[in-house]
Amino acid sequence: MKMGISVWRAGFSGVVIAIAAVVLHCASGQLRQKPVVIAVSEPDSLILADPGMFDKEIAWLTMMLQQKDTSVKREELLTRLFGLYVHVNNPRPQYANAIILADSLVKETAGRQDRQYYCNWRNILQKYLKLNATRDSLERVVGKISEDNKSLRYMARKQTRQIDSLSGMINTQKSALQKLQELDMKLEQQRSKIQ
Repeated sequence: MKMGISVWRAGFSGVVIAIAAVVLHCASGQLRQKPVVIAVSEPDSLILADPGMFDKEIAWLTMMLQQKDTSVKREELLTRLFGLYVHVNNPRPQYANAIILADSLVKETAGRQDRQYYCNWRNILQKYLKLNATRDSLERVVGKISEDNKSLRYMARKQTRQIDSLSGMINTQKSALQKLQELDMKLEQQRSKIQ
């Protein structure tokens, strides 16, 4: 049975919520505090209690969106689906899909005050995904640098061993050279005594 429940239009990680609050505050002059009532197939308490319910709810909402004649408004379905995609307890948030839904909701709410809300969310999510891509790229660079660093450390240890080995050879050759010089001096002394 479908029932109406109150759902906050947020539900994101702490950092993103802070960014969203700043953007929304700057854009509208005040944060929206009013919840939206939406028709859903399962109460939020079940979704929050069982992270596996997110997939089922998303599948149900997607199916409802594909039906032409539904008792639930398309905007309500899009809003609910959008909220589930970005929900803080969703084990697999789908931010790229949420951006697509935000675009649809911007079109659905054209000329209304809600439009700016979805524009802000779309912009925040786009920036979030861009920052994630940048972070992933930087992590790859750090990984490469770390591997290069390990390689350089290995080469440095190897070269240090080679230097130690060469130093030992030099000391051995210096010692041999010194003995040869001493022998040469003794031979020179014996030659001078013979002449």
